[in-house]
Amino acid sequence: MKNSKIMLTVAAFALAITGAFATSAAKKAHAASTIVPGYLHNGVECEFKAQCNESGQNLCTETPVGGAQIFGMDASGCATKLFRL
Repeated sequence: MKNSKIMLTVAAFALAITGAFATSAAKKAHAASTIVPGYLHNGVECEFKAQCNESGQNLCTETPVGGAQIFGMDASGCATKLFRL
């Protein structure tokens, strides 16, 4: 009986530590990305379309499955590559 109580305590402690590390890593990964406004080329103007990330793997587009590519605003207009949230 005493061994099972000790084992249960150790298991609970190990689970708590694992959860803490997983939560910390997820928060750091989320904080590393910066959400910025995304724009479409509309002739000579840039038209706001959606929120995007400055980093990632998939380009930011009008819809989740494709469409026109959305860009970030810079000194020369809307030409900075952005990525999906």
